[in-house]
Amino acid sequence: VPKTLALPPPLMLLQLPALLLAYCRLCFIKAPTHVVDRSACGHRAYVATAFVLALPALVLIVASYLVDVVAYYFFSVAYCAATCKWKQYRQSCKVLKPYTGGPGIFAIGDFFVGILGVTWRQGPLETTFMLASTWCTQPWIKYFMNVNPWVYPLEERFVTQISTTMRDMPVSEIISSIDDIIVATKAGEDLRKRIDGWYFAPHYPRPPPWRRYAMGIQGGSHVFNWNLVLFFTHSLPLQCRHGDAGPPFVRSNSCMFPWMRVMLWYNNPYHFLTAWVEANIGTGVPSQMDKPRSGEHPMWIVSSHAPSQCSRDALAGVGMIDAFFDAWLPKFVHTIRFLRRGKDAADELYEGVVSKAGVSRPESHKPVPYVAP
Repeated sequence: VPKTLALPPPLMLLQLPALLLAYCRLCFIKAPTHVVDRSACGHRAYVATAFVLALPALVLIVASYLVDVVAYYFFSVAYCAATCKWKQYRQSCKVLKPYTGGPGIFAIGDFFVGILGVTWRQGPLETTFMLASTWCTQPWIKYFMNVNPWVYPLEERFVTQISTTMRDMPVSEIISSIDDIIVATKAGEDLRKRIDGWYFAPHYPRPPPWRRYAMGIQGGSHVFNWNLVLFFTHSLPLQCRHGDAGPPFVRSNSCMFPWMRVMLWYNNPYHFLTAWVEANIGTGVPSQMDKPRSGEHPMWIVSSHAPSQCSRDALAGVGMIDAFFDAWLPKFVHTIRFLRRGKDAADELYEGVVSKAGVSRPESHKPVPYVAP
């Protein structure tokens, strides 16, 4: 608690020069821009200058993380030793093993490309507050509360969220709108204002030509009902073709058109979940056959059955995430339709969800016109 109260104010001030530089950099980027030219001299100068400006903040970020690590091992190992749960610890480590060894989040080029998109969506002042909250809270929430092998019997659990059908739009239009909302570093001002009003705003920039993945950043407000945070991810476009490599593996068996895989690695301390996540255009088969061309969000999350992780009213965990996306997906579908069919059609077909454990269904089952995929 003392750390989370004392560190954010100086962090906010120390981060602000780099974020103001990002805001100025955006003035030289045309809208819409989906891919930032990372090889341009101007962009490289921006990244180098932003890194130098951010160095004082980086010292505090590392210090904060080291405090979390010391506290984590002191309390966790002591608990495991006192309860003699060494066998449970080894089994939980086996569950975590596939999620270890992922890329780090301090790839400077990726970080400052992602920050461009977040700063465009949220503005530099809100972004610095969110970043400060992230550095100070996420390692503790992740490692001590959510995926602590010393304390919890961990397992991989499946949960998915499926939006209402978007069969009134071709797949190409749906994907184009999603790219405008999530991938674009900078888009139109009307869209920016709409996204800024959301409590969840993911941004997954296109990767550079020399690799398949990039670091993504999710902006969330009221995710834990008490703060603004940014979550760092590693995203891989599922239509990406890189050299001689084949298409990326898609885990969902109800995928109609794959769009993005989002990896939440165990060794990434700045996202509270450890999971394999996909975002696809789905068929709705087999559980919700009336949802062709829907947005599906399957998640394979490492978690336990502890009430703090299962309850839909919990601070963080599987249950909270399920309820969270039940509320957010209708807004997302409304914006996709707004961009392609206009406000009247989007308002007419807007439909909320009866959120509950298990299958969450549409509120009123509005008929949606059909167009060819």
